[in-house]
Amino acid sequence: GQRVETLVLQLPTQGRSPGGPVVNDAGELVGLLVAKEAALGQVGYAVTATEIRRFLDAAWPKGPPRTWDGLVARGSAWLRDSLDAAAD
Repeated sequence: GQRVETLVLQLPTQGRSPGGPVVNDAGELVGLLVAKEAALGQVGYAVTATEIRRFLDAAWPKGPPRTWDGLVARGSAWLRDSLDAAAD
């Protein structure tokens, strides 16, 4: 499988923490909290901002859609391409 760059963090996590931003001392986004260690409660895992950028660049090679119609058009094209690839 593909490797994903992650951060292992020691921090107190709360029940609904996954999905929250991880920032550095300068307030810059460095990751997104995606999981926590249930048994330990003090360990969290975050996907890095670099991985988020890679994902967005692959998902939206032309940049993010600027309108709802643009989002729907891209989603429809992606679904059509995915179904065509699955049929091959």
